[in-house]
Amino acid sequence: MASGDYFLNLGHLTGLGMSDVNGDDATPRMRAGTIAIVTDALGPRILKYVKALATHARGDLTSKPGGTQGIEEVDDITAGSTTSATKTGRTANDDAGKICSCYDNADSAGAAPEGEFSVIAGNTASVMTMEADLPFSVALAVDDDITLIGTYQAEASADGDYAHAVQGVVVGSAGITDNNYGWVQVDGITKAKLKSEALTFGGGLVADANVLGAAGSDGIELWCGITLQDVKADQTADTGIVRVHLFPPAGTGGTP
Repeated sequence: MASGDYFLNLGHLTGLGMSDVNGDDATPRMRAGTIAIVTDALGPRILKYVKALATHARGDLTSKPGGTQGIEEVDDITAGSTTSATKTGRTANDDAGKICSCYDNADSAGAAPEGEFSVIAGNTASVMTMEADLPFSVALAVDDDITLIGTYQAEASADGDYAHAVQGVVVGSAGITDNNYGWVQVDGITKAKLKSEALTFGGGLVADANVLGAAGSDGIELWCGITLQDVKADQTADTGIVRVHLFPPAGTGGTP
């Protein structure tokens, strides 16, 4: 390499146009969970391609399903195999793409498939079917306990969501329709919906009900970014310019 040169034949990991960013895709146009690094007049941004589990408007804040951690424990399954787990009360197709881990083997303590995981290929209201190429080594069975870990699925954020469970701010002009695919911003400057309250520039932001709100005394494990402007409590449109920081999140565990 010539003296002083730092790059050769520079390329891009990903490329998007505005038609992609504004996508509200019934059929995914690329692998769900894809990360894109782009830049515009606001600076560099990192986007993530997610599947909406409800309809979201532009500026909404979304999180992984499964409570504040984006993780759901499903105890006492009623049947299973090396590639399936049965439990009633599921929402069809909403579990697709989640990681499924067995954390307790009911009939043989500590033995396989305890500690193993697969990925859910699809689900009905009662049966979760695993990817055929990633089966459990031993069949799941009655009363085994499993954990479902969110990946690219997006639902409305909620107060108390940990930053590592927050997906990002919806950026497409038409939002994302329930069960469709689209882009959220996980890092960089953007406009977002804010909780109706006074905010001070430079102040921390955390997840609230489909919006960002003031961090106040919340621990850094909840912080999703900072606000870049003062926001008055009487502002008619509850939006503002923010810098989201979810790639990686500010913190990943409990309060230090």
